[in-house]
Amino acid sequence: MSKEFPQSTPQKNPESSTTAVAGTAKQGERASGPKGKFKYIQLPTPPNDSFADGAHGIILGRNVLKLDLYRVVGFDGEKKEEIRSISHRLVLPTTAVPELINLLQGIVRAVQQTSQQKTADQPDSTES
Repeated sequence: MSKEFPQSTPQKNPESSTTAVAGTAKQGERASGPKGKFKYIQLPTPPNDSFADGAHGIILGRNVLKLDLYRVVGFDGEKKEEIRSISHRLVLPTTAVPELINLLQGIVRAVQQTSQQKTADQPDSTES
């Protein structure tokens, strides 16, 4: 039995030039997902931002997925390589994996669309 999950869609942020990739539900709207219907609400404080330089790996445990993120903490000049340290670990229940996949696929689509737009906007170099 297969389940269908809402697709992520790129959304232009009117306050900046960035594109946000989010789920199909916006704050205050009702939507349905893998666990039934839900509603997003605004919490009194905004969510914390955590910064990382990249993703190190994924650990799939019993009923949880752990995503390790790293920060670049230096550079080894002799070996000419970055020195990295795992700085954050995001832990999600495995039931949240389909939502994460949809969000990541939305990011890929947004990057592809941006790339295609940039290519289309560039003048053809063969024209004189």
